[in-house]
Amino acid sequence: MSKKISISWNKSPPKEVAGKLEFYEIDLHQNYGLLSDPDRQDHATVKTHFSYSIVKNGKFFPETQSRVRTVYGTPSEVYDYHMKNANASKEMFVRAWQVAKDRDLSSLTVFPYKPAYVNEKISEEINKLQNNFKNTYKNVDFSVGEAYIPIKTGDKTAKYVKYSEHLKLTSEQQKQVSKLIPTYENLPNKGQSIEESIDAVLESYRGISLLFPSGKIPKEFASQVSPMREGGLATMEYMTRPINAQR
Repeated sequence: MSKKISISWNKSPPKEVAGKLEFYEIDLHQNYGLLSDPDRQDHATVKTHFSYSIVKNGKFFPETQSRVRTVYGTPSEVYDYHMKNANASKEMFVRAWQVAKDRDLSSLTVFPYKPAYVNEKISEEINKLQNNFKNTYKNVDFSVGEAYIPIKTGDKTAKYVKYSEHLKLTSEQQKQVSKLIPTYENLPNKGQSIEESIDAVLESYRGISLLFPSGKIPKEFASQVSPMREGGLATMEYMTRPINAQR
């Protein structure tokens, strides 16, 4: 037996009969990537519940007794021990371990995004999407990053704060969120006046009007030149809307 695990029983199991495994009770604590908690150590506790049917002297009907075996140690050692000794109950153990793992991951996810084990993948996907958008629509301003929410500061005033601040996350947790969701920007039109921005929009509409003097724009063409999902052209309000909480 490994020195990294300990095995104990709540009461010595009967030797005269074999026990029936009833269920596993698993408590798992493990660190995962960016959301690791430096204050806690990896460990796992597996309590295996058995039942024994024992016929005592002078009795006709069997009596059911229960026993609990507790295995404690590092997650990898505890898992390997049970995979080696579970035999026919191996599938039951694997399911119970996965449930405990999912519960442990959920406990680490303290902000309203995806569970911890997929956060890095989502971060990579956001980076890929913004990079593709920037390369496709090179003249379009955009800014994307952490979510902001408005907080009332007076009868007619408000300010925007990061959602992670609103949730009162610790400074370390806020750093983790900022690392997962950095602010991406592409502002080729930065510094333009409102008049210049409107002139640029009108110029784009003017070019399209020369191609289609009847005013009817084929959907196939619109879907090629417009970022709108179903084709069509953006309204003036859409084109001049604020692109982030700071504008």
